[in-house]
Amino acid sequence: MRCYYDGHMVITVAGFKGGVGKSTTAIHLAGYLSESASVVLVEDDLNESALSSSEGLPYPVIKNTELREYARNNAPEHLILDTAASSDVDRLQALADECDLLILPTSPDGLALRALFRTASALEGYSYKVLLTICPPRHSRDAEDAREMLTANNLPLFQNQIRRAVAFQRAVLEGVLVRDVSDSKAMVAWLDYVRVGDEIAKEVK
Repeated sequence: MRCYYDGHMVITVAGFKGGVGKSTTAIHLAGYLSESASVVLVEDDLNESALSSSEGLPYPVIKNTELREYARNNAPEHLILDTAASSDVDRLQALADECDLLILPTSPDGLALRALFRTASALEGYSYKVLLTICPPRHSRDAEDAREMLTANNLPLFQNQIRRAVAFQRAVLEGVLVRDVSDSKAMVAWLDYVRVGDEIAKEVK
């Protein structure tokens, strides 16, 4: 994998469509990595979704415009870049070039999957991995059908997925990781990201 800085891993979370869990994924993967290393979450979304939810996070969140100055005085082991939804192909390819791992979250609904396939087409020849997010309860086959469709089209896919949980909404409102929310399902939601983080950790070793 290509490194942005020597000794640093850069993970970028991107895609053509909004509302598919990009910021939630960036925030929680940064939380996972922060348990064993220094991490900074870089906000590159004008909506500042991550910044507006950063009050109680266990790592710093900075704007992309502040990264150069921040890097002069700090040497975090990992950078997580949270990007805005954009159909700018050149921008997306540049992001893929400049990171160690490009993650494309998608919910399993038709509109999101259609946008994902357009994103994947723009990234032909580049390295990335798809993460299924906001997956409905087990009695629904939407996530399984989406996984089968993605696999049939040879898209690289995380083995684990993120289930839909009200606890994620509460975490945003409280400015904390979902594991720190007082909710009976909060730790279950957190463990979904832990499993994805474990996959990443194995891949980059």
